[in-house]
Amino acid sequence: MRHNLDDPAVRRKLVGALLKLSPIMFVGCWILGTLQGAGAIEATVIAGVIAAMCLAGALGLHLFGSSARYILLAITGVLGLLAFLVR
Repeated sequence: MRHNLDDPAVRRKLVGALLKLSPIMFVGCWILGTLQGAGAIEATVIAGVIAAMCLAGALGLHLFGSSARYILLAITGVLGLLAFLVR
């Protein structure tokens, strides 16, 4: 069943879930990074980027509702292009 992200109740639940999950994602990504052999600093950077992406998604949904998918897609495209050009 599709949910309308412009409905304030649905948006509030989703943003709340993303805000509650971001610290769990930080710890989980940090543990996975260290298990794969990354140093403490590298694991912290990786986990921080993942948590920041989760918080950015929550902020985008809170501010723009269903239009946030296009904004986040554009940001992802620009970051992917920059990563390709830096190589």
